[in-house]
Amino acid sequence: MSDEERREIPPELIRLMQRCAKNTGVFAQTFFPTRFYLPFSKLHKQVIDLLDDPRKQMVAIAAPRGIGKTSLVNFAYVMKHLMFGTKKMIVPICQALEMALQRTEPLRRHIIGNKELQKFFEPLKRNPSVDFSKDFWLLDNGAAVYPRGAKQALRGTGHEETRPDLIVLDDIEDPEQVNNPTYRADLKRWLYETVLNAVNRDRSDWKVVFIGTILHEDSLLANTLEDSAWDSIRLELCDENWKSNWPEFMPTEKIKRMAEDFRRRGMLDSFYREYRNLPIATEDQQFTQDMFRTYDEGELLKTAGRALENFVIVDPAKTESLTADFSAILGAGVDCQHQRIYVRDLIRRRMNPMDILNEAFAMCERLKARTLGYEVTSLHEFASYPIRNEIIKRGLIINLVELKATQDKQARITSALTPFYRQGHVYHNPAVCGPLEEELLCHPRSRYDDCKDALAHLVLMLDEMNRFFMPEQDENADPELEYRELEEEDREEEPLVGWRTI
Repeated sequence: MSDEERREIPPELIRLMQRCAKNTGVFAQTFFPTRFYLPFSKLHKQVIDLLDDPRKQMVAIAAPRGIGKTSLVNFAYVMKHLMFGTKKMIVPICQALEMALQRTEPLRRHIIGNKELQKFFEPLKRNPSVDFSKDFWLLDNGAAVYPRGAKQALRGTGHEETRPDLIVLDDIEDPEQVNNPTYRADLKRWLYETVLNAVNRDRSDWKVVFIGTILHEDSLLANTLEDSAWDSIRLELCDENWKSNWPEFMPTEKIKRMAEDFRRRGMLDSFYREYRNLPIATEDQQFTQDMFRTYDEGELLKTAGRALENFVIVDPAKTESLTADFSAILGAGVDCQHQRIYVRDLIRRRMNPMDILNEAFAMCERLKARTLGYEVTSLHEFASYPIRNEIIKRGLIINLVELKATQDKQARITSALTPFYRQGHVYHNPAVCGPLEEELLCHPRSRYDDCKDALAHLVLMLDEMNRFFMPEQDENADPELEYRELEEEDREEEPLVGWRTI
């Protein structure tokens, strides 16, 4: 393009191109509006911010299924750097070479045949002598693309002394092999010994992007998210109450139906992994979905009667700043006669001490609970006196029980809850128990443990209050018949002989 032609470019077009060069989302929707026709959600914006920040050189992104992560990263982000020539040696890596070739093929097709791109950018592929095969191709602006499969060698991939300056790892883990610890160890060794040594560490213009969906709690992506050397984010299609994070793509009601379908098939752990990127324990899993029984709150209120005794448990945040971590308030009904524990209400969020008190007292009122248990060892400023004082000030009739944490928390949760779940004594209100089920399925490596800790405290409190399950009884049995049978047995007994009397 001549200087005269450049001077004729409208200023607004120059500004648009500058924005495209800096922002992958703007570039994608400007040049590929039919592919990126939906507004970008807050999930995508988080990904775009990480991709386009040159200060973040090692980026790990756990993204849920279905949000178009490959289109955004392996297509739009890579294409932006190809068009502007800002990266010279791009290495897209997938689980297998065939998959990498398949995912980079749309780039080749657009570079060859997209007339709109050719209007705005320098000639992309004009010299027929330059290599443009599927497994290595070079643009006229000097940018090269070298697709590879996971565990393949990357050394010697430099083109004209140019080492890789952009490596994109997209779904590199094999779902059929990820359960094999040897496979996981080999893949980790390949990442740190081969991939990260392929870039020029002396420079600051390279970037490695690792994006995928968590397939195992000990997967390479799961471990990378915990590695402080990486800038990482874990994205979820919805929150613990099934509220959608991208309603334009999938509204909340549709997510609820999908989660219920997974639950019905006994695959709720798969839903958590695929759509919420929560690593579910496998080998040492203590709680499984088939242990989660549900009940209808309306039916419970009709049938429970006086057999149901209700409790509220407070598990406050464990840090000095009480609003930094989650606090949990759990409401449960216990039916000792029928050997059942109903988790009726649950709140898990960041709360200050006054919010905790207000929510706890409100739950006591809703459930007609007369016993409030609260953990005292980690309350700090949230001590016993303010609670008792507030109860008296409000004129409430509530029995307070101080709960003191004993032994290791995860061990305490396991020992307190496992017997009740395995014997089918615990019932969940499906409208509120999403956070609890999430924590139990991920136990003992769950991201949060406030809800399951509160439920474990309930079990300990029942022990301290001498609340025990009654023996099972046949509701159709006739007690008078049992007495008559005993009398008959007495008459049939042989009389005792030789009995010494005083």
